[in-house]
Amino acid sequence: MVDGKPLDEAHLDGAPHPNAAPLVAQCAAMELDLVARWSLYFFGSCFVGLLVGFVIARLSTFELGIGVGMLIPGLVSLSFAWAFLREYRDLSFNPRRVVGTVVATDDRAANESGSVTTPVAIVEYETTDGVKRRAASRGASSLKVDDTVVVVPRIGTPDGVAMGTPHEMQGGAIVSMLFGTFPLSAAIFFLASALAPAVPVAQESRRAEAQGRAYLTTAANLTMVCGILATPFFSHPVAHGIMLGFGVVSVGLWLHVVQAIRARRDVRWALNVAVIAVNFSAWVVALWFLTDPSAGWLNAQP
Repeated sequence: MVDGKPLDEAHLDGAPHPNAAPLVAQCAAMELDLVARWSLYFFGSCFVGLLVGFVIARLSTFELGIGVGMLIPGLVSLSFAWAFLREYRDLSFNPRRVVGTVVATDDRAANESGSVTTPVAIVEYETTDGVKRRAASRGASSLKVDDTVVVVPRIGTPDGVAMGTPHEMQGGAIVSMLFGTFPLSAAIFFLASALAPAVPVAQESRRAEAQGRAYLTTAANLTMVCGILATPFFSHPVAHGIMLGFGVVSVGLWLHVVQAIRARRDVRWALNVAVIAVNFSAWVVALWFLTDPSAGWLNAQP
């Protein structure tokens, strides 16, 4: 408590935050910006996945190596998608948020020795009682002078606040989701290909023929065709029409997956279609987030 107020509110009312420290001390352990951290972790996990996958492929099977190798960056990127979404909601809907302006940029030490530096933005904002304060952003910030940012209370940070733009966090959530969905879904396919028992060719041919005659397969094909042909006639903007078209196509793909399970098709065939369906569905979510970010549960107060 500071003057009878919670820690995460006191600093926005002009009172010094207990976690605040001199600027020199804050440079000792600079935390990177969320976008910079995603880039570092994602491409690092791609390198680790490549090495791990290569070793497993040499010791076991190629499919198992590919599956494990792609699983690592997929999980890492999807974990950041949730972090971006939480940050987006906090910057957009936190009732204690205020608006600030970048007044300067600076290079500060990113490690204790000071051998590595990183750009930070100095943001000036006005507290709820009219007191002007300044705070530094996280390291590797892309903010420039005169940029407008949202400042929210955040316990545990050097200045007691976090800052950023909802648009950047929205873009980060979309990119990290898309970059995570494809390798993760492909990893599941390759892992299943490596571990699932093989189905006799004659038996698989009979099941494929039965699936082709099924009413659900016909419905799935018609749904996909309608989704492709109807896309130009959906509502504007263009991204919204593509979202609806992709949504209809993804429904058709999932119907194929359901029929493949009913027909007891080879798990590899079913997962091959499921991988495509998952990625179409991921694009639907991404485009929905872009065209209607205030819809549904995103508009709920955190």
